[in-house]
Amino acid sequence: MIIGNLTADAETKSLEKSLVALFSVAENHSYTKSDGTKVDEVEYFNCEQFLKTESKLPEFLKKGTLVAVSGRITTQKWEDANDGTKKSRQVVRVEDLKLLGSK
Repeated sequence: MIIGNLTADAETKSLEKSLVALFSVAENHSYTKSDGTKVDEVEYFNCEQFLKTESKLPEFLKKGTLVAVSGRITTQKWEDANDGTKKSRQVVRVEDLKLLGSK
């Protein structure tokens, strides 16, 4: 499970019979090194969630909103249209999303 804040308002795209919400989650993590130094780290996760066309969920997916997401990691592959290089990125295909509040 990933718990973090949305980095921007969710973007939605209409498909033939559904919607897909695209958003990024920033998960903060802090720890203390053996010398007592505190370290803050942030991990960013690109997410996509397929929804019914009439879903109101995207209205609540605003920058700063605290969410918990779970799902599976998928790899998207494509060829760059400009130079033909192969590209890929990993995306969390969200199966469950809980709104936990706003920042």
